[in-house]
Amino acid sequence: TIEMAKSGNGFVKPLKGGSDVFVPVAQLGTALPGDRVLVRLDAGCLPEEGGAPQPQGAEARRRSGKVIRILERTTRDIVGTLKTTGRFLYVVPINSSYKQDFYVTDAKDAKMDDRVVIRFTGWENRHVNPEAEIIEVLGPSDNPSVDTISIIRQFGLRETFEPGVVDEAEVVAS
Repeated sequence: TIEMAKSGNGFVKPLKGGSDVFVPVAQLGTALPGDRVLVRLDAGCLPEEGGAPQPQGAEARRRSGKVIRILERTTRDIVGTLKTTGRFLYVVPINSSYKQDFYVTDAKDAKMDDRVVIRFTGWENRHVNPEAEIIEVLGPSDNPSVDTISIIRQFGLRETFEPGVVDEAEVVAS
């Protein structure tokens, strides 16, 4: 699974253990945070016959590679702000690990600068924006109460709890 740094570079944790593989932004292809990917290690990081990868020189500190295939797309919903170029609608994610804006075809009753939740629908060419659809309109991005629901949606947190949990939280808070 690939995760992205604020710089736009990616890091992949190998399934069979070992150190993370660094993937420079130029080598990500169309990978998004949370995707399961296949990575080809750079030549200096390739395993010797029957052995573990033996990085050389600067690579000895960090294995690096290139995403060569998306094995499974993430199902994470993305929270962002609806914008327009005048001709096209797009959503700017609030999570800074996304370096791309997402093209959307329908505002779904959202107004410009509203906070929305989108679901990824496709991205075939890294030279154009990925596509998504708006699945929920949260409200104006300058409304402080929208920030709370944005965080809940972004991290997939629960909104409601059983009465016993709420009672116990109130006791602890007082």
